[in-house]
Amino acid sequence: MGSSHGRAASAAASAAGAASAAGAAANDLAPRWLKAVRSAVPLPPGQASEGSVSAGRVLRPDSSLVFARCVFTSPCAPDGPGVVVERALVDSGSSDCELREGLLRRLPKLPVVARAVMYETSTGGEAYDAYEVIITVEGRRCAAVLTVVPEERFHACAEEPCSDEALLGHMAIAALGLIVDCRPRKLQTEVAAAACQELPEGDLGQLQVASSRPYACVRPPSVQVLPVPLGGDHSPRWLPGTGCAMPLLLEGLAPEPQQLAAAHDCHGQPTVPVTYATCVFLSPLAPEKRVVVPMALVDTGSSDCELRQGLLDRLRPLPVAARGVVYETVAGRHVFDSLEVLVAIEGRLCAACVTGIPEERFLPGAEDPASDEAVLGLASLSALKLVVRCPERRVVVLRSAAANSSVADITHRVPFDDVAKKVASGSILSLVPNSIMEQASFDEYNKYFRSKSRAGVARLDGSLALYVMPCGEDIPALRDSLYALGPHIPRAGCLIGLIGPGTAAVNAPAKPVKQVGSLPLRLTAGRPPWAALAMLCPKDWLPEGFDRAGKDYCVCFLQHSRRGAFPGGPLTLADRALARSDDREGEVFLGLRICALRRGFEATGMMLAANAPPSFARRELQKILLREGPLAFHAFLDDWGIRLRPFELLELSWLLSSASPLGEEHIFLAQVPDAEEAAWAAGGENVRLRWATPSRLLQMHSRQEVELTLAQWYVLHELASCLPRLVGLPELQRANDGPSCLWTAKALKLVPAKSGPKCLLLPGDEEHPECPGAKGQRHRFRLRAGSEAVRSLERSRL
Repeated sequence: MGSSHGRAASAAASAAGAASAAGAAANDLAPRWLKAVRSAVPLPPGQASEGSVSAGRVLRPDSSLVFARCVFTSPCAPDGPGVVVERALVDSGSSDCELREGLLRRLPKLPVVARAVMYETSTGGEAYDAYEVIITVEGRRCAAVLTVVPEERFHACAEEPCSDEALLGHMAIAALGLIVDCRPRKLQTEVAAAACQELPEGDLGQLQVASSRPYACVRPPSVQVLPVPLGGDHSPRWLPGTGCAMPLLLEGLAPEPQQLAAAHDCHGQPTVPVTYATCVFLSPLAPEKRVVVPMALVDTGSSDCELRQGLLDRLRPLPVAARGVVYETVAGRHVFDSLEVLVAIEGRLCAACVTGIPEERFLPGAEDPASDEAVLGLASLSALKLVVRCPERRVVVLRSAAANSSVADITHRVPFDDVAKKVASGSILSLVPNSIMEQASFDEYNKYFRSKSRAGVARLDGSLALYVMPCGEDIPALRDSLYALGPHIPRAGCLIGLIGPGTAAVNAPAKPVKQVGSLPLRLTAGRPPWAALAMLCPKDWLPEGFDRAGKDYCVCFLQHSRRGAFPGGPLTLADRALARSDDREGEVFLGLRICALRRGFEATGMMLAANAPPSFARRELQKILLREGPLAFHAFLDDWGIRLRPFELLELSWLLSSASPLGEEHIFLAQVPDAEEAAWAAGGENVRLRWATPSRLLQMHSRQEVELTLAQWYVLHELASCLPRLVGLPELQRANDGPSCLWTAKALKLVPAKSGPKCLLLPGDEEHPECPGAKGQRHRFRLRAGSEAVRSLERSRL
């Protein structure tokens, strides 16, 4: 609920305001740009002098609504002096802006747009005088409507206290051409939002905290806030309290199509042109109970959701998140009971807190009328990963231009002069090394781009491109364009990134180019290595009727027609990006482990992690990953708080051979953690999942019932030879002096034998040209005549 400032002015008040704006009051200045409330006009950029600065009343350091730095100036003196508010609340649910009375007095006189305008608030109608003001955010300016927050509301013992010294409303946000990115809680340009994928400090991953609003959970003297629900109440299923929401999945949930906003509200008044969304509210206890709200107000200044009481009653019984919670509204603090509901928009679902809007406020002639049957707060918008596009009055899922977690392919170079022409319309980034080790790569790129007098170019989504350049004013084209923007542009210690429109060549499909360094912005390379996971499971955990003879474990294997494989796939940029957050091992090798775990879950449904996905959503999560690809895996882990354990995988040696159909194939060993996890194992469409002993799979291969790659055959052969019981798995990695070199985790280069039967020589064979063994020593694969399939392993040790 937070601070849902009212948006609608009554018809009578609008008429009165128009008369006032025309000069009805003798002492009022007429507005220069605006003709009515609920409006804003973009203005050319300017240099406003910042006369007074207010840091904002930071009453709680973990406040997680959206704030922005705003400069307020008078239309009578557009270039200042002005007032700077460091923490102005970004409130898409409020049509116009607000400013603290004490700060307004520091400005030259403001023109009056209207007097005594009735605005609808979260608790009823309130009358305000509306002024014209110039607002500057991120170098963009607009003329907007402003109302005043009385100074007494900021006193320590105020009856109706207020903690926001300024509020940036929907009309101003739209006129500035900015969007509200709810998950990172930022107000920014769409280009910058597309390039940004960082979460703010304090983000809880699984719980997207979106209020922590000042006073949101403060105990008033007469009301007790219960952290635990009262006796007889249903306990929340997912939420620990108010001001937060959790993303969920519900199998079979059909998306509700978005509807156009109606021309008039339920009271017959014209609909205010702010942002609405069609949403569905469901009961967490019985999801078949649902109500559809065609026009729910999208309110980033509100922490939790609101729903008309009559609609809320249709969903009962509902879990109680907390009783007697104090929310701060535009009219002061008010006490509400907060319930847990499910909120769905376009097929996305989350659990969120909701308060009821009294039904009498929707009756004709109500003293405190309400026109919005539902309000979507920032917590739910954040959990649903939505972006509020105020200029277009809609919410969307913004696909990040850095959708592969800040990994991009630099595929072209362009002259610095061409980049200089794009500076005025682009967004500037500084690319800073994450460690001392990465500094060398950054220095290498700086030298390379300087020597070529070119900027590197990476294609982003749509028509956007990222231009990567060296920093410094010694390059004339950049000095006269980039550094003319001001002293805040870095001069050393980083690379400069510019996000702007791409050229026809840049936006064409990428072609492989020569790599010039090892910057985390990965260049286009050749065929990626393959990562696979050999999962071993005790026979006792497998279904009844399974053959108990032989070894006490089986291997998970996938079979499609005659082709067989361990669950696996090629290393992707998304795997490498996720690996980059851990510096204990190289990006590629840790990425291979992550890739093997990811493909193991996607292909079999088994997750090897410290905490498994929730059972009620596991299959649906698996489908989403298969549908959306590896880029969704990072978000999947983040949303559900899953902690992978990639270093618990047993790394095996890998074979280097041009004959492998999968290229460089890395296979890791792991034991299924428990019988419950083994029970989730299932194949996919046209793929059969099998449990078999290594010896059984080798027999199938020899009878040509299944085709194995050389690496797969080698792993199965060594398991059959070296691991009679599963309890001996930890000892294999320490068996460096045994006859097999599979367990030492190193590259094994295969070389064709020059004479004799068709063979591939392993290191240690007497004929291996690079790593020969002693005279008479054999270590080679014998292949079938006329094919690349392995027949046997010949090994002797002197």
